[in-house]
Amino acid sequence: MSRKSRSKKRCVCCPACGSIVFKGTITESEHICPNCHTSIAALVKDGVVVVYDTSDEGREESTAHRLYAYLDSLSGTM
Repeated sequence: MSRKSRSKKRCVCCPACGSIVFKGTITESEHICPNCHTSIAALVKDGVVVVYDTSDEGREESTAHRLYAYLDSLSGTM
């Protein structure tokens, strides 16, 4: 891996305790924090990192839809 691609990695931190959960360039995944065991979902796309709590499964679909709309609007303005 080149130095340039390593510098573009983004960190996903736990919203509950602040520990680093994941480092990467592109992802759409769920993680469990190794420190406090909080279940979180992470979306890393085009340099934007979005993290949200997955404990409320009823809102998960609408939240994912809003996040994609937000990312689309950000990519349109850059």
